[in-house]
Amino acid sequence: MIAFDPATASFRGPSASLDHLISALSTDDELSAVLAAHASGIAADPTMDGIRGALTAPLFRVGITVSGPGAQQHHDLLVGANGVGVRRSPLKDGLAELTAYPIGTLPGGMTRLVRFLPGTAPTPEQGPIRVPQEQLVRLTDPDAATRVAAWSGLDPLIGDVLGPAADDSWQIVEARSSWTSLDEEPGEDLVVQIRRAEHHLLIEEENGSASLRPVTSLRAWEEFIRVLPEHDEVGAPR
Repeated sequence: MIAFDPATASFRGPSASLDHLISALSTDDELSAVLAAHASGIAADPTMDGIRGALTAPLFRVGITVSGPGAQQHHDLLVGANGVGVRRSPLKDGLAELTAYPIGTLPGGMTRLVRFLPGTAPTPEQGPIRVPQEQLVRLTDPDAATRVAAWSGLDPLIGDVLGPAADDSWQIVEARSSWTSLDEEPGEDLVVQIRRAEHHLLIEEENGSASLRPVTSLRAWEEFIRVLPEHDEVGAPR
């Protein structure tokens, strides 16, 4: 059963049921009919108008996938022409939530989603680390055992340059944005980076080879937020 919290403008319920509700809210059907069909027992609330406005007229979207040794989570965010943002995120036990947020909180919200942490700055001698490109791909595999095996091959290569990590935590973050440009052409951007305990690394690919560049946590955060399009890049919703 889907529940709604007006204080946080959030729907919560089973993932499949919530996705059906999101699809229905993205249409022009009457709100009362949508709720009756997909969220029975929930009364219409003024905050739902903002959610529907964003879903029906999105300016841009951002998909964030966070993969680590124990779990993989995918978050979908969008910002509507009405200035309202909407985020769909997984919860525990097969549940998910759809929540609204003010557009100005998007960078901070993205930072919290990936649990961005301060890190140790690299020294000038700690330059790019050549790694097998296929191992990086395996870090994002849906299967946890595949991700762990890939990391066991990469971690020693990183350790040879950066030294031992403070702990055994790691994650790879993929952030992909999409929008329609002012000339009505599709636009997109992609940022992929790795955190190894207190170390932040940017992925660089060229001519079929891959490297991990150690950077400060500030540089990593700036690159992560760079996936958001500038206001003069985004055209009206189509």
